[in-house]
Amino acid sequence: MAWTIFYLMGLLAYCVCQVNSLSVTGLRTNSLQNPMGVSTATPRFSWWSTSTKRADTQIAYQIQVASSSSSLSSPDMWDTGKITSGDISTVYGGSALSSRKIGFWRIRIWDSTDTASSWSDIATFEMGLLSSSDWAASWIANEQYVSGNNSLPIFAKTFTVKSTCVITQARLYLLGLGQHAAMINGVAVTDAVLEPGYATYNKTLRYSSYNISTLLIPGNNAIGVELGKGVYDAVPGIGGRYMKFTNPAQQLKLIAQLEYTCLDGNKVTIPTDKTWVTTTSGPLLESSWYGGEEYDARNAYVDYSKASGNRTGWVNSNTTTSPGGILVGDANPPIKIIETFAASSVTKVSCQSL
Repeated sequence: MAWTIFYLMGLLAYCVCQVNSLSVTGLRTNSLQNPMGVSTATPRFSWWSTSTKRADTQIAYQIQVASSSSSLSSPDMWDTGKITSGDISTVYGGSALSSRKIGFWRIRIWDSTDTASSWSDIATFEMGLLSSSDWAASWIANEQYVSGNNSLPIFAKTFTVKSTCVITQARLYLLGLGQHAAMINGVAVTDAVLEPGYATYNKTLRYSSYNISTLLIPGNNAIGVELGKGVYDAVPGIGGRYMKFTNPAQQLKLIAQLEYTCLDGNKVTIPTDKTWVTTTSGPLLESSWYGGEEYDARNAYVDYSKASGNRTGWVNSNTTTSPGGILVGDANPPIKIIETFAASSVTKVSCQSL
């Protein structure tokens, strides 16, 4: 009896030792969580692990990549097999990645006892527009805009989604120089702010990619984009007050491409062109990284990004030239508002005193 107990205890201890002590989390593609607009055909995957015991380590890993989450059991894009390595990152080495391609990936690792962990949660990455031929859009501008004389340009475009189209996917690729803020049917496309980030514009143009699948509706739709100066056109503003950072005057301009796919496979592209309408009679007078914003609410177009919005007096935009750089997906994490503070006091000024 004693020998039986001893044997069972030893077997139990053996089984416990074979339980993997590592778990893998923090999956990133090019250091971003589930990024869109990936512009390299060889993105880098990274991860980190935690352990329930001291001095443990990863001795191997296996990554699987597939075109859908349901295909991961038999990956159709890449399966590394078991790779003996303590590395916590590696470069994608599977089938060629094309524009707009979406990948789903997961990983498992082996601990110091050579026992495999469970598969991680599934992460995703989405390729951007890898070639200039993927862009049907033109750069557009508002020739009426003159810094200090009128408001910063606003652009809008109405379009119709057929009632027979069940949208399976919709994306917006967008770059406004110096800053952009876009809305579709009155809803902001992102909670990120101060986009785009800094770049050497004659070399690199970092466009933003947005998943807008839930923003489009059957029937009439509209997209609206407001532009700011950022650091692209950082000239002293009205009254010359904004002098902390200056740049030579640049024409504010926009390139955007809205794409959606219907359940029947039909794909529709709505690019920036001369049919977009624009105004310089809006509320935003100044907007730059270092100079802040100046906003005249009396001139606000409340519903300008709705199909039913008032765009009376707006004119057609003009096409213009590129700043010269290559369009690539933004590889930086977004800047977001993480905390807000209530004003300590508010002073109301009558219209007559303005």
